[in-house]
Amino acid sequence: MGATALIMAALSEPRLFDLLIVVEPIVFPPRADTVDSPLATGARRRRDRFPSFEAALDNFSAKPPLNSLDPRVLAEYVRHGFAHADGEIVLRCRPEYEARTYEMGVAHDTWTRLDRLATPTLVVAGARHPLQPSAVSADIAARIDGARFERWEDSGHFAPLERPERFADLVRREIEHLAPTIS
Repeated sequence: MGATALIMAALSEPRLFDLLIVVEPIVFPPRADTVDSPLATGARRRRDRFPSFEAALDNFSAKPPLNSLDPRVLAEYVRHGFAHADGEIVLRCRPEYEARTYEMGVAHDTWTRLDRLATPTLVVAGARHPLQPSAVSADIAARIDGARFERWEDSGHFAPLERPERFADLVRREIEHLAPTIS
């Protein structure tokens, strides 16, 4: 939800940023009906206790969605995302809290205000999946005047964590492109 927070901040304070690079913002068009969030469903199913860091790493390496992460990123997620408790390691962010974050994360009016975003913006998305941010990312870019869109078909929702070097190259490229325009 960092991408969404950046967009909201830029809408609130247009001079905060010279450039936004946002990956699959959690910004959806308003809907009259409700749809269960696959991200919330997945979070609720996530196992949150393991006998060791190694057991957690083995678990998440073996199945979606975290098995798509670069192995170094996944190792850091396990190392810093769990804490010791009662002889086990426990996920620091309880699955229910994460699920509620996804469910409430769409309860804002950012979609209707995208046309007011004045900050140069690059919207990046992984392969398109229904009911996920990747399904509307191109539409988000289209609603932002002058925004550009880049789809990474070989990535999913966690594109920067799946392809960290590629993402770092993209950030470098965008900063180099922007540098002559910063006064």
